[in-house]
Amino acid sequence: MSEQPVTAPPAPEPPATEPLVTEPPAPAPPVTEPPAPAPYGAATVWAVPPYLAPAPPSPRDRAWVRTALRWTTAAVVCAAVCVGTAVAVTAPRRTDLPGLRTPADGRYAFPRLTLPALPPKALTPSQGADATGDSDHAADLRKLLLPAPLGARTVKGFLPDPTGWYPAASYIKDMGGKPELTSEFSAFGLRHIAARAWVAADGTRTTVYLLQFRADVDAGTVFDGDSASTRPAGVTGLVEDGSIVFPGLVTGVRTEALARPAGHGGQAVRVGYVKVGEVEAVIVMSSSKAVPLVNFKQVVGLQGELLQG
Repeated sequence: MSEQPVTAPPAPEPPATEPLVTEPPAPAPPVTEPPAPAPYGAATVWAVPPYLAPAPPSPRDRAWVRTALRWTTAAVVCAAVCVGTAVAVTAPRRTDLPGLRTPADGRYAFPRLTLPALPPKALTPSQGADATGDSDHAADLRKLLLPAPLGARTVKGFLPDPTGWYPAASYIKDMGGKPELTSEFSAFGLRHIAARAWVAADGTRTTVYLLQFRADVDAGTVFDGDSASTRPAGVTGLVEDGSIVFPGLVTGVRTEALARPAGHGGQAVRVGYVKVGEVEAVIVMSSSKAVPLVNFKQVVGLQGELLQG
């Protein structure tokens, strides 16, 4: 028997495997150029970087703002109330406020008192007495007369002469026609007299005479004689009243008041004499009842202050 050739069996084929699937690579992001920087200005250069800026306050942090606003509003309201109260208190006169009203004492209401303008470099009697010892008046004496109070009636028959001065003869007649006054005026150099008279609403008549002499010493001599002996016509029995003082008159101004109490028949009269520099003031007040002391002190004091300047 012939031998068959021995052949090797075929090698087994490798097992089939699935092909590997790989994902395609992601496309690269497009390349963009950075934005151009904004142009620099003052605000940009000095601006705070965003990462350094303070965070906005939370609602809880704003509580102090509300508290401050409440206190500010309260302070403004309080100030407005205080200002309104001050205006309400100071605008009316003190005597018009409830609880502060005082009873009227019968004092006269005068218009606003003003001093006349002086010539250049001239001094008032008070200034001159302090600076040079000369207390003469540089102002027109007629402008230093005390005006009539409000509501008073000016005495029509009491008028100055055409020159604007009250005649010396009329004054001598008003003072009882004493012949000594004529020689006295001549000897001591009476220059002129300014005068005014009125009747107040209470019936009190007031006459103010301002006698101007050539010098202080002359007026002083006449003043000494007048305060001792010169009386208004028809008036007798006057007695000196040393209790009356005039605190508004400066030291060195001599004042003297004489009065006759009411009830002795006729007119009640008060007479005051004031000397300032080369001027003597004679104030006569009369009434059928009584001359109120408050009015007498008021008139004499104000006239003396006008003369003092």
